[in-house]
Amino acid sequence: SYWAAKDTPALAVFNYMTQIVFSLVAASFCRMLTELWKLPPMMNFVFMCLFYLPVIWLEWRFLRQPFRALAAVLPTRWWWVLTPIPCIFCAYLILLATWPQSYMDNDIQRIYLYTAILPLLVVYISVFIGLHNQYYVQLERQNAALVAIQVSALQQKLQATRDAAETVNILRHDLRHRLQTAAELVARGDREEALAFLDAAQMRLNQQKPVRWCRPPVLDAMFSSYFEQARRQEIAVDAQIALPDQLPVDEGELAVGFANALENAIHACAVLAPEQRALWC
Repeated sequence: SYWAAKDTPALAVFNYMTQIVFSLVAASFCRMLTELWKLPPMMNFVFMCLFYLPVIWLEWRFLRQPFRALAAVLPTRWWWVLTPIPCIFCAYLILLATWPQSYMDNDIQRIYLYTAILPLLVVYISVFIGLHNQYYVQLERQNAALVAIQVSALQQKLQATRDAAETVNILRHDLRHRLQTAAELVARGDREEALAFLDAAQMRLNQQKPVRWCRPPVLDAMFSSYFEQARRQEIAVDAQIALPDQLPVDEGELAVGFANALENAIHACAVLAPEQRALWC
């Protein structure tokens, strides 16, 4: 299950030792009830089932998703710090249960053993609360980075749109002069020169039109920003982007994923020869 879960060694040790600790407590308690009430051994199995079935359901229903979310964002060094907690409790419980004799034969040992459950619960609740708070801190940092990327992309898109609009206004202002020049060429009979002159003017005007890569605004701004960075580094861009108006995932998180991929691609292209630099998406 360790290889299937793909957990780090520290996280795996923390998980398995925690399960062992609570299993030891449950097994000792069920055995004590069976022995004290002089029940048949089969009742020990029944007690274990009555304990484990609701515990497994509660863990799956309420703890599994929050814990997996914590494991995904917390650094490995945190789990190395937390791993000694279940290991120490496990060793302590085994010592209380077996030394100087079995806890079933010594009332004082049983008192010490089950009194240790209280600090065990306190420590684990404190750890969970601390991890939960750290998770929200990490989530806020991730959201702040996400907003920063969105704002930066939108600002660059807005500036590019303003620059294009300003250039278009200048070209339109010069249109009267260009038309006069074209009319003069036609009057002289230089129709081919006039058409070539107008085609060049139209081409310059088309080059200043803002490019829209997709309808979602944040993604459009992100694509515009990174494609412009690629062009400034002499990287040819060939992009055909088709995205629906309503995305099945959060637009901001998708923009972060695309931004990371494009940034890595631009860095990889930058080390190539200029004639080999190309970006397809």
